[in-house]
Amino acid sequence: MIAALTLDSCVRQGEEHLASDIEGEKVLLHTGTYAYYNLGDIGGDIWSRLEGAATVRQVVDALMIDYAVERPECERRVLDFLEQLREQGLIRVEA
Repeated sequence: MIAALTLDSCVRQGEEHLASDIEGEKVLLHTGTYAYYNLGDIGGDIWSRLEGAATVRQVVDALMIDYAVERPECERRVLDFLEQLREQGLIRVEA
């Protein structure tokens, strides 16, 4: 069983993808499954922050500076989004 992500989880972009910006939004192609993902504006911002390893808390802290959102809501949405990326094999969780 895979442990749930927490604010202290360290995550980074997975290796099996091609990323591009199309009309201001980040899109990904998973090179293993050939599935296509449009991450949107904020999802693309989160994705960019995972180029190097970062904790979920660091991502939330950065988003709190750039967007007008309450911390509990931001934490919940980021954790949910990252769980979806992990389920699709797009991010890695590091020890």
